[in-house]
Amino acid sequence: MKRFIRGHPLLSLLIMVAGVFLLFVGGFGYYLADTAGKLPWQEEPTRISEAIVPFSGLFGTPLPTQHAAGTPVP
Repeated sequence: MKRFIRGHPLLSLLIMVAGVFLLFVGGFGYYLADTAGKLPWQEEPTRISEAIVPFSGLFGTPLPTQHAAGTPVP
C-alpha cells in the first residue's frame, strides 16, 4: 500500500489536501461549539432566579419599590 501511494504523487497530494480540509472543518466546528458552550466538559451556567439591580444597596440606599399607579410615594 505504501508503495502504491508513493508511486502516485497526485494521490498523496489529494490525501494531504483532504486531511487539511478535515482539520479546518473540525477546528471551525470546535470553535463554534466552544463559543456556544456546548462542549461536553463545559459546565452549565449558574441560573439566576432573581433580577439583579445594579448598584443596589450602595451606601445604605434602600431598594426601589414599585407602587400602584396613583399611589403617592412617601
